[in-house]
Amino acid sequence: MAEFYRFPQWSLTALVMTVAVCIMLQTLAASYSIRRLPAGWARRMENGMECAVLAVLFLFAALLAQVQYGLYGGFLMPGGYSLVRQAVFLLAAVLGAAAAVGTELIWPFFVIGGAVVLLPLMEEVTGTAYPFFFLTALLYFLLRSIHICLLRRRELYTQISSISIKEAVDGLHTGLLFFRPRGEILLCNRRMDGLARQLTGQPVRSGLEFQRHLKDGELRGGCAREVLGGQQVFRLPDASVWSISAHPIPMGRRTCVLLTADDVTERWDAMTLLVRQNEALEKRGRELRHTIEHLQAICEAEEIARSKGRVHDLLGQRISLLLRALRDDQQPDEALLMDFARSLPTALREDNRPSPARRLALLRETFRSMDVSVEIR
Repeated sequence: MAEFYRFPQWSLTALVMTVAVCIMLQTLAASYSIRRLPAGWARRMENGMECAVLAVLFLFAALLAQVQYGLYGGFLMPGGYSLVRQAVFLLAAVLGAAAAVGTELIWPFFVIGGAVVLLPLMEEVTGTAYPFFFLTALLYFLLRSIHICLLRRRELYTQISSISIKEAVDGLHTGLLFFRPRGEILLCNRRMDGLARQLTGQPVRSGLEFQRHLKDGELRGGCAREVLGGQQVFRLPDASVWSISAHPIPMGRRTCVLLTADDVTERWDAMTLLVRQNEALEKRGRELRHTIEHLQAICEAEEIARSKGRVHDLLGQRISLLLRALRDDQQPDEALLMDFARSLPTALREDNRPSPARRLALLRETFRSMDVSVEIR
């Protein structure tokens, strides 16, 4: 470090401030690295390497402080901390090599190149060029700390942790409840807890008791048990319908139980609508069968009523003419009477009804209006 005594005071102060910034960033990088989820010995080697880099930066600060103190006291001090410098370098080299092997990446080896500046032997070999290597290593550690901070921060926000898993499970619309066979709860998301409070009036304390309560326990007011497709469902006061089923989950030598609550409201509404439509269709079918069974009697009654009306009209017309003639003291003409008598059977036989083909067409149109298709052969 004797070459640094030639530097002006302001440059040494700038170096000290740069080392301080490096220490702050490296501390943050080490914190981010340690906060990651453990994933084997390679991850632990990486975390140890970050701590070793922090120790290297502290030694950089100590060496610069020694130069500053020597200048302040007016005398030159040779480079110290030889054993500490060698021990920190060895620690950084071992952890860097282990991290490189564990992660199968080459960049941890660069830490060894930056930490080699600490060795007293390096200071003796490089001589007057030692400050250049020192500044290069310091710049490398500064850029590396910034890169590690950004990288680790992104990993923390994207990694799957126990907290993120719980948040994801709580965000599900499906209710989930894991519990051991004796009832000890392992996991219960918000949806299942809310359903339990609506059905039983209290939170889930035992998975086994909650399962028994769903089977034959008393439900809160407004809740009811229903049957949908042969399976028991629960209708809540808000008109939503939920299906709760149990599934055994093997976990090693033990078996846990998973209760799932699925929202089947749409299916329930569709089944209810289908039942109403089936009832309406059955009612219309009964009416149709009744109409078909009595169709001949209805046709005969209509024919008799039509014949009666025709006889009444014809006889009434002719009788009214005869009464009018008698009322006027007129002797009816014998020829007219004979014409009335001869034309009466012919008029009675006249039929203004539609033809059989037309009547069949009208019958088909009538049934089509009731959404019934009729095939005539």
